[in-house]
Amino acid sequence: MALEDITEDSEVAAVVAALALLASPPARRLLRRAAVAGLAHGLEAGRALARVGQFLPHQLRPSAAATEDGLQDIFAPGHTPR
Repeated sequence: MALEDITEDSEVAAVVAALALLASPPARRLLRRAAVAGLAHGLEAGRALARVGQFLPHQLRPSAAATEDGLQDIFAPGHTPR
């Protein structure tokens, strides 16, 4: 890539500037830290979803059974209100 290409074309100049910025040690350090933090937060979110997935069925089963019993009480033939 010639120097004339960089100075004449603004898109090429923008790409070269972005590449120089990303190749700098502070930018690489920042990107590395952001990637590690993002991965850690993703893993923690996965753990939280797994806990909810384990907790929720235990909470829904009694409610579903109570709802079913309540509906049977309402729609049972010959039902007298309590």
